[in-house]
Amino acid sequence: MPELADVTHTMALIYEEKGDLERSFTYGFLSALESRTDFEKWHQCANLATKLARRETAIYCFNRAVKALNKEKDFM
Repeated sequence: MPELADVTHTMALIYEEKGDLERSFTYGFLSALESRTDFEKWHQCANLATKLARRETAIYCFNRAVKALNKEKDFM
């Protein structure tokens, strides 16, 4: 459901703007999972996880971001 990813991504941006990084991360992670291969969403999740001191989650998100970037390059 790609439209769900857009809604959750918007919610993540709203909560980040309000300074609620926990909720922003939760919605951003859901959005990244829904879109699966969106580099920007995985990268944003990794940055938020880093700010929240969730090292293992940040590493997971950075790995997914790299995989997504590689897939994007394969299509170019």
